[in-house]
Parts: sequence; structure tokens; C-alpha cells
Amino acid sequence: MVEPVSAPRLHVYPDATATYHGLAERLRGLLEISPRGPRRAAVALSGGSTPEGLFQLLASAYHRSIDWPAVEFGFVDERAVGPDDPRSNFGLADRALFQPLGISAERIHRIEGEVRPLAKARDLYEASLRAWFRPEVPGTEAPRLFDAVLLGVGPDGHTASLFPGSTTLEEGDRWVVDERDPGQEPRVPRVSLTLTAIGRSSHAFFLVTGPEKRAIVAQILGDPSYGTGHAALPAARVRSLEGVEWFLDAAAASSLPPAMR
Repeated sequence: MVEPVSAPRLHVYPDATATYHGLAERLRGLLEISPRGPRRAAVALSGGSTPEGLFQLLASAYHRSIDWPAVEFGFVDERAVGPDDPRSNFGLADRALFQPLGISAERIHRIEGEVRPLAKARDLYEASLRAWFRPEVPGTEAPRLFDAVLLGVGPDGHTASLFPGSTTLEEGDRWVVDERDPGQEPRVPRVSLTLTAIGRSSHAFFLVTGPEKRAIVAQILGDPSYGTGHAALPAARVRSLEGVEWFLDAAAASSLPPAMR
């Protein structure tokens, strides 16, 4: 039996700052009611320029309103660089979020992008996730991974480091893949969560701002196959256990039909 595809929830705000606040509030409410009990809530972070504003907001205005010691962090993807490289997704999160909040290293599951060969970095991260999200009943699969996965969208419709036309889109068993030939700059090999891993997480949140994203947002959300493996672009294939939500500023949403905004 094929599970029905639920429509994504869209949240549109006047500008980027308001969009950051909207997603920060959503995360605050979600982390307050994380069902893990004594286990820490689990959040997967993405890189790029857009989430930096969100990280800075969380580290300042939400410094005390979120129980940060109860949160554990992983990553959606990473470039094949060291943590001190300016292209490192971990490095961005460390500067903008982890250091200001005093997040201890034991609560951060980093993708070791500097490890060679890259397949070893991929396998190390997968092993880390499988130990972190080990099933409650030995011999069974973990029913749920992250509480929240934060995602962005590239101008080509990629998300995480899952690019249009890549064979990694068809991976059904692994939670982590390596991408040797990313479809856009910087053309640095990557390690990424799979659609399978994202789909086994509770919530997927897209954060997209700016007029340069309006055409691709409209293409993704207007795809009649949205939410299925038949969708044309990787971002349109994303699913999660409790639904996908898009946090957009007015510029990014400006090419959507009025009924969707």
C-alpha cells in the first residue's frame, strides 16, 4: 500500500528576518514537546548562507527560551573539507550557533569531511547515526531519526547534497551517501543524508529567502508529482513522518499562485 502524500504547509513572511523568526518559533515549540523523554531532541542542520541568519537569531534571541542542553545536533550534509575551512557547514554552525550557545562537543555529531577516502567519511557518519538512533528493540529498524531536519534549496532544485539526475536520489537503504560530482559551485565532493533518512525523520523544514529563489520555489511546489519519487527535482521528493513545511519570505514566494501564498 502506497502512503498518501500530504500537501506541504507553507508559511510566508514579509522579509528574511521575519522568516527566521517564524522558523525559530516553530522549532521552539517543537523542541518543547519532543517525545523522546529522557533522550535529547535531535536536530539536523544544513549549511549555506541562508541558515546563518537563523543560527544567529537562535543564539541570541532564543538563548534562554530553548532548553539547549536537551538538544543534540547532526548535519544534513557536509563538503569534503576540514572543519576550519570557510566552506565547512560545521564551521558555519560552530561559529554562529554552537560557540555562542556553549554547545558541548558530545552533543554534536559532525560529518568528518576531511577524512579520505570520502566513502570512509560517509560510512563513519552512517555508523554514528545508527548508534545514535539505535532501535529500542534489537534487530528492528529505528522508527524515527531526527525530530527536525533543516533544509534549503539550490537554484537547480537540489536540497541537502542531493542533486538533479544523481543516482543518490534512488538510494533506498542507506542513510548517508557521498556525492563526487555536485551540480553547482563550490564543486567540492559532499557527504549527505539520503531522502530515506530525511523521510524517517519527524519534520522537514525548508528555509528559503530572496527573489533569486522565486522561480525554483514555484517549480518545486507546482510539480503535480510533489512528494513522490516521480517529482522532477530533489527538493520536491522530500517527505517526513509528520509532514514538510516551507518557510518563505515574500520575495521567494512571489511567483507562487496567490492561493498558495
